[in-house]
Amino acid sequence: MKQFVLTPAAGKRLIGKAIAKDPAVVAALKAGTVAYDLHEESE
Repeated sequence: MKQFVLTPAAGKRLIGKAIAKDPAVVAALKAGTVAYDLHEESE
């Protein structure tokens, strides 16, 4: 097993690409029923 080190920005980009390929997300995008939250969680 290989391990990789990613910057936070690269990690977020990788997660975004994976989510964009999820069948449920693709279907929601095609149906125009996607909502998103741009607020970051604060501690």
